[in-house]
Amino acid sequence: METRRALPQGATDISILVRHFAAVRDITRKNEEKLLLVQGETVLEAINKLVVIHGDKLSSFLKGEDGKIRQGLTLLVNGESVLSTTQIRNGDTLVIMPPVGGGA
Repeated sequence: METRRALPQGATDISILVRHFAAVRDITRKNEEKLLLVQGETVLEAINKLVVIHGDKLSSFLKGEDGKIRQGLTLLVNGESVLSTTQIRNGDTLVIMPPVGGGA
């Protein structure tokens, strides 16, 4: 049973799709998932909610000890590169791309 959290006055829930690739998919064991946020929340807040859902292993992979997003990760919203401070809107698709290793 899903519990509803109390929203700040005037705030509304939004739903986004989060797509997982490579190591993030291995950690979450999902290709994608829906995530409920409050209107006005940012990419970083969405990532923080994913960490609550999926635990320390995801946190260690995505965030440094300072709580900031690790360098090398690419954050995309609706196919466009964004910062962790970008606000997310209802229906957006968030993709967290791990660094891509290459050969010679």
